[in-house]
Amino acid sequence: NLFSVKFHFLESNFLLSLIIFLIVIGNINSAIITGSRIILAMSNDKLFFKSISKIHPIYNSPRNAILLLCFFSIIIILFISKESNILN
Repeated sequence: NLFSVKFHFLESNFLLSLIIFLIVIGNINSAIITGSRIILAMSNDKLFFKSISKIHPIYNSPRNAILLLCFFSIIIILFISKESNILN
């Protein structure tokens, strides 16, 4: 195995799992950041609920939009089975 030869001190499965983990965390981070900004813009344009457009006073982040996105993500994780194909 190529990974075992170059990185003999690490197990190749561990290295591959670590790479996949970092990619997934990066994708989740970018999805939450961009998704909350889109929801905030919709709320500011009065296309979504006005209460979502509140900005955190210290961090200047759209706190309600982030909370809404996290809540919606948890609902999707809990109620969509792993066997179902979301795209169909």
